[in-house]
Order: sequence, then structure tokens, then C-alpha cells
Amino acid sequence: MQPALFPYAAIAPLSPPVLYCPKAVDGVLEMAKEELALLAHLLRRAGFGATWPELESYAAQGYAATVEQLLHPEQAPALELDVLRRYHIDQHSLMLIDSAQGYWLYRLINTRRPLEEKIALFWHGLFATAYGKLNHA
Repeated sequence: MQPALFPYAAIAPLSPPVLYCPKAVDGVLEMAKEELALLAHLLRRAGFGATWPELESYAAQGYAATVEQLLHPEQAPALELDVLRRYHIDQHSLMLIDSAQGYWLYRLINTRRPLEEKIALFWHGLFATAYGKLNHA
């Protein structure tokens, strides 16, 4: 019986690479497990984790290339907001707290620039003001 694949790298066990390379030599398999574990850890720390397909694509790039990609978010494509605006009409007005929260969660979940969003979340925790104090101008 084969182990089930989990959709998120944060909770994925290290055994799924066996499914993709069953004839791998033990040393290569151990190196692949270690590389996936390091990438999963990096993506949890520098972002909000990664799905299994995202983790596989980062593993294909390699650790150093993934770090460079995270450190240069301007090279990643911008978030497409047309889907949000089309299907979530209430997100048009960011003056309302519910709309602003929904918009920000959409950005956090769907971003291709995870380190940028993680840093924004960090600074928001330090410098944000209360919603009631906004001028609504």
C-alpha cells in the first residue's frame, strides 16, 4: 500500500519522493529527501508554505535558485486581481474592514511573491493602526 500524498508541503511526510523515483539509489533518495525538507522549511519560513506541486517545481530549480527567486520578488509576475474583482464584487471598496481583510487574505494565499507578503505581514504587526482611527478619506 502506497502512502497518500498530502497537498501541502507543511504537512507532507518525507516518504512521497519514493513514489516518484522508486528505483533511486539510497544515497540519492536520502539527498532528495533532505533537499525537499530544506525547501519545505525555507518556504514555510520565507512565506506561508507551499503545495506539493509548488514544492516539486522549486526542487527542480534547486535550493540556491529558489532563494534567489524569493529574494527578487520583482522578477515574479504580479498578482492577477481581475478574478478577485470579477467574482467578489464586495472587494472593490477597501474602505470597509471586511473587504480589506478579504483582499489581503486573497493576496496572502495566491501570491507568487511569498517573502514580500510575509515581510508586509511582519511590518503590519509593528506599525498598523486601529481601523477605527482611520480617516476614511
